[in-house]
Formats: sequence, structure tokens, C-alpha cells
Amino acid sequence: MLLFKQSFFLHLRHLAIVLVLNLFCAVCPPGHAAPEPMKPFSLPLRPRGLGPNIDDRAAWNRVAKWPLFQTTLAQAEAMLLLPVPVVSDDDYLEYSRTGARTRHTLSRNARSLRLQTLTLAECLENRGRFLAAIEEVLQTTLAEKTWVDNAHDSKLANFKGRNVEIDLEVAKTALATATAYALLGERLSPATRSLVLRELERRVFAPYRAMLDGSAPAKWLGDRMNWNAICLAGVTGAALAVLPSPEERTVFVKAALKYNSNYLAGFDGQGYSSEGLGYWNYGFEHYLLLARMLFEATGGQIDLFAQPKVRQIALFLARFELSAGVYPAFADSHADEAPHPWILNMVAHKYSLPRPDWKQALAPLPEAPFYGEFLYEPVGFAFADLSPIAGSSAPEPRDRSWFARAGVLVCRRTLDGDKGGPFAVALKGGRDVGSHSHRDVGTFVVAVGQSALLLDVGREIYTARSFSGQRYQSAANNSFGHSVPRVAGELQSGEPKPADARWFEPPSFTPEADTFALDLKPFYAVPSLQNLRRIFRFERAGAAALTVRDEFTFDSPQTFETALLTFSSWKQAAPGRLLVGDGRDAVQIEIEAQGGTIEVNAEAIKENFHNKKHPVRLGLRFTQPLQQGAIQFKITPLAPKQQ
Repeated sequence: MLLFKQSFFLHLRHLAIVLVLNLFCAVCPPGHAAPEPMKPFSLPLRPRGLGPNIDDRAAWNRVAKWPLFQTTLAQAEAMLLLPVPVVSDDDYLEYSRTGARTRHTLSRNARSLRLQTLTLAECLENRGRFLAAIEEVLQTTLAEKTWVDNAHDSKLANFKGRNVEIDLEVAKTALATATAYALLGERLSPATRSLVLRELERRVFAPYRAMLDGSAPAKWLGDRMNWNAICLAGVTGAALAVLPSPEERTVFVKAALKYNSNYLAGFDGQGYSSEGLGYWNYGFEHYLLLARMLFEATGGQIDLFAQPKVRQIALFLARFELSAGVYPAFADSHADEAPHPWILNMVAHKYSLPRPDWKQALAPLPEAPFYGEFLYEPVGFAFADLSPIAGSSAPEPRDRSWFARAGVLVCRRTLDGDKGGPFAVALKGGRDVGSHSHRDVGTFVVAVGQSALLLDVGREIYTARSFSGQRYQSAANNSFGHSVPRVAGELQSGEPKPADARWFEPPSFTPEADTFALDLKPFYAVPSLQNLRRIFRFERAGAAALTVRDEFTFDSPQTFETALLTFSSWKQAAPGRLLVGDGRDAVQIEIEAQGGTIEVNAEAIKENFHNKKHPVRLGLRFTQPLQQGAIQFKITPLAPKQQ
């Protein structure tokens, strides 16, 4: 009788949530992007995970030959010799004590990688030798006090059981656990299967229903950022994989259709996101995963790929690329950030992108624990319907890409002769908004061949400081760690003065050169500063070059310097001449000063970066205070014989 009552009231709650979702689609409340009109759809009687069940041997035998999975068995065999990574209480509490989060992140991702690798190996091999280890890692995961990331639980409300919330890690753990459950089916013991369902209900499905019906804060449902896509993909995918009732799963699908428009609203019309390429990667890969799961679950009745804005976000990859695999690390990206191969393949297939290098074979994924969260996503690609969306994408122009709203210009030129190529730059005139912003208006990146030589150093390894009031104490985030001026000893401030100032005009484009001018004065809280103008000129005709010119005026003599940032080798070849890089990838920088003499001061940026290197800031500063002056540097690619 009790079970009947619980089922009855759960059914009533599902009905109430569906009514709320339907009402939302008719009247969109303030703060949310308007969703696409909801089309009728139906779900199959049985749940289905990211891939076919292990019993579908024809499907698994086919993908077992792919490069992506060729090393999976060897990795799984090695894992059998190692204990299950422990996500200890001490690791979790480190953040609340010190603000550090690396130990918890590494141990959690190593365990996630173990679960996914062993599950895939069992599906590929089908001999049962990985099942005991899978059961062990599942039991360990399901027994953990909370799946919430320790950086999202600084007051330990989830750790101590006062709250049961859904964050990025809860959503991803839910999807990984539910996928193992769905792929392995009855190969898992009844006790483990029962525990998976119970913990998913407690940790994910019940809290999510509370968010939908308003009895708990909606949190990330209205976010116009990566959290929305990642959490929707994890929660919806877990529901599609394990919930037995089509009516229950329908609630989750309708919620995904309702709220995914908020994520899309975080991009401009050209697919640009001010969170940076790293979070473009992170969010959009999960959006594509959600799109793929909904397409498969509804037999193609729901096709998020067909939305025009999704196509523009996919095309962003070609527009933002400097050269093959090289991208600017604006905002919170690693300096060597690039789109994941499976994203490139998915968008190339779905949008008929013509560039052959986008259709590379899927490569084995990195083994580092930081990549543990990405293993199931390519599985979704392996079994996906790759039929292209109707209509081919027009080839993207390669000379330049102008992101008008973001104020970002990418210029390219293929070099002649033995200088290598291409030569490309990214110029940042706009400012970031949100928690991943940097103070970097006017910064730039210069790439030759496959190397970004003068660059944005990217994001630091996160600590409690990274998303607090002390964020801009970090030289990775403030303007000291970017190729922009330091004015009268002051770094850039957060907001232009006045806040509605228009500080850049649309660039001038000609076949020979592109010119982009910025008024940087609004970004410096320096009362004596009367004028500060930065002018970029990218030469495409004749000798390829980028010229950067800063012109300034004060009402009294003040100090002035600008900077270049690099991870590469460098030397001062002569007064007013620097060389950065070596071999085929190198640039020459010729410095000219008006009003005074320039000296070069090299200083390491001693923040913690994921590549464990310290970039060098080449400070170009006037030796004496000036009331008026200018500094100009011309950057040209060098052939090896010129170095």
C-alpha cells in the first residue's frame, strides 16, 4: 500500500511539473531566453543509455576497430592492477581549509576515468573479467558523502548532508554512473543495480524535480553559460538511461527543451562566448551530447542541431582558429586550448563543413585524470546518427574573421617561400563579462605556423581566489599578465569610465591591410590620463606584419609601459629589436619610441598554469616619465636563415 501511495504521488508530481513546463513555453518569465516552440515527441518504452547495451555485439564489434577504442583494453588491464582511486574526506576538505582544489579534482577524475574505461572495455571484450572492478568503483562512488565539487561546497552543506544539490560534478557523475548501468544491464549484480537507482533518485532526480516545481532554487537552469549545458546533459542523460517510465523521462526531456535556450543565449549571433574557448569547449560538447541523446531517444523528432544559432556556434571554430589547431586563449582558457577532436568530427559531419582537416580520424584520448570526464562523450559520437543537417555550410573566409559584438578581430595570411606559415593574429577590442573575465582590453595574440609566440597566457589553476573578490590579484587575470599598457603605474580597471563608453570602432578592411583602433582611456582610473589610443595594423600585402602603436597624453609627466607575453624563448638581438621563438616559428619585433627612450624588463608571471611553465612578460617601458609620447612595435615572421 505504501509503495502504491509513493507511486501515485510521484505521478501527480510529474503531472504538475509537466503543466508548469507547458505554461513556461507559453509565457516566458523575465530572465530566461525564449525557448524554441516545443514540438510533439514520443519516447520508447524502455530507457536507453549513450550507447547500445552490451548484448548488441554487432554494434560493439564494429566500433572496437576504431582508433579511439584500440587502447581501451590495455588501459583497462593496467587499471586492474591498481586500487580504486580514493576520494578522501581530507581531499574534499582541503578547499574549505586552504582554497586549493587540485587533489580532490585529480582523485575524483581518476575514479571517473576508471569507471568509464572499465565499462567500455567490458562492452568491447564481453568476457566478464572487468565486472568485479566495475562493481567496486560503483560501490565506492555511490558511498561517497556528496558528488558536489568541493569548490562549490565551501560551507560544507552538502558534505555534511544539510543540502543535496546538483552542480557540474553531480551531473557528470550521474551520467557516468547511469551510462554504466544502462550499458552493462543485467551483468551488474541486483544489489548494485538497486543502489545505482536509489542514489540517482536521491542525489539527482528528486532535487531536480524540486528545482522544476519551484520548491528548490532553480540555480543553473536560467544560466546563460556552460553550467546550463553541462548540468542539463548530465541530468537528462541519466534520466533517459535509467528511468523505466516514458512519462517520467518525458518530464526531463521537456525541461531540457525549455531551459537549453538559456545556454544558447550566452553566445552572440556569431557563436562567440566571452567565457573563452575552454568553456566554449566544455559547454558546447555537453550541448552536442544533449542534442545527440535527444535525437536518438526520440527517433529524430527532436533535433537541436537544426537550430540556426547552433550552426553559428559550430562555425565559430573555423572563425576563431589562427592556424591549424592554434586558437587565442582569451578569458579562461589554457594557453594551448583547442577543440576536442570528437567535437570537430561531430560538427563537421552534421554541418557539412568542407575543411578536410576537420574530418580527422578520432584519436585516442589523453590518459591524464583531468580528461576522465570526456570519455563517454566520444562514445555518443561513435553510435550517433551522423546524417548532415539539410543544406551545406558556406566556406568560411580565411583572410579574416570579425566578431563585431565581441570586438575581436582575427587576421590571417599564408606566408610565401621558406618563412613557413601561416601568419595570423587575434586582436581583442571587447571586454569580457561574468566570472571568467580578464582585464585585457587591447590584448593580442600572434601565431606563426603551429605556434602562438606572443600570446594570452590563459587561465591559472583555480583556487578559492579565482572566483572571489581577489580574482584580479592574479597576474593571469589582471592586465599585468596581458599585452596591454601599464599607465602611471596602474593596471586596467574593471569597467570603462563612463560605463557606456564606446571604445572601439569597426575595423577598416582592405585587400592589403586591416586596421583596428581602440580608445583605452576609459579602462584606466588615472585622473591625469587625457588620451590613450591603441592602433593595430595587419599588413597582408608585401611583407606580412602586425604593427601595434600606443599614443598617450597626460596632464603632467607620468610613467608608461606596455608589454609582450610569451612562453617561447626570446632574446634582444640589438637595441630596439627582439626575437621570439626559434626554428621555422619565430618573429622579429622592431620597437620605435617617440618622446623618450625604451628599456626592456623581463619578468616571469609566477602564477600556476596547467603546463607548469611561467610565461615571461617583456615590459617595454620609457626610462623617464613623459607627458606625451608613443611607442610602436612592428612584428614580422622570420625564416630560419634570418634569425
